[in-house]
Amino acid sequence: MNRRRRRTNIFLALITAVFFLGWAPLVLYSVVFDFFREELLPRRQSLLYVGYALSLAFGMVTTIANPILYTSLNEGFREAAPSFCR
Repeated sequence: MNRRRRRTNIFLALITAVFFLGWAPLVLYSVVFDFFREELLPRRQSLLYVGYALSLAFGMVTTIANPILYTSLNEGFREAAPSFCR
């Protein structure tokens, strides 16, 4: 039981870290855009759009990462996966 609880805690910490690291760039970009736009961001409008798009795309990676993490860390799925390939 202790091993299972430890794996669950690691799994939850990993999911939280991926979520935080994925959305932090967009949050930071939004804060800088709202409060420090003149000092820190370029004046060209196209570069502002590129920065926003990249930070948003980085956040959207969590949508892809979550199912991969769930399936790769699930022991039942890993045991049943070889039968899917037959």
